[in-house]
Amino acid sequence: MTENETLAAHHFKLQLDGVMLEAVKGINHLSIDKNGGKVTIVRGVKTSTAFTEWVNRSLHDGIGAENLTINEEDSAGRTVRRIQLMDARVTKWESGKPNERVFVVAERGSIE
Repeated sequence: MTENETLAAHHFKLQLDGVMLEAVKGINHLSIDKNGGKVTIVRGVKTSTAFTEWVNRSLHDGIGAENLTINEEDSAGRTVRRIQLMDARVTKWESGKPNERVFVVAERGSIE
C-alpha cells in the first residue's frame, strides 16, 4: 500500500480451499501468531451461497475446518496482501445486512 492510498481503496476477496467465493466489505481484528489466527469478516450486500453454507456447517454441524484465503486488492485489482488461514472455522456469526459479521479462528495462519 502506498503512502497516498487509503484502506477504503482496497477490496477483499475470499477463497475457500482455492475456490473464489465472494468479495467482502472488509476485515477487522486480524491477528496471526504462533498459536494460530483470527479475523472478523464484514460481508456486504452481495453474499455467496457457498460461503454462507460453510458458515452454517462450521457453526451448527461442527464441521467445516477449511483453508480460507483473504486476498487484499488495490483499486486496480492487484493483490497487495494475501492472508492464509489454515484449518479455519467459524466461531460466531452476527447476521444483519448490510454489515453481517463472521468471526473466524484458524489453527495456523500467515500473511504474504
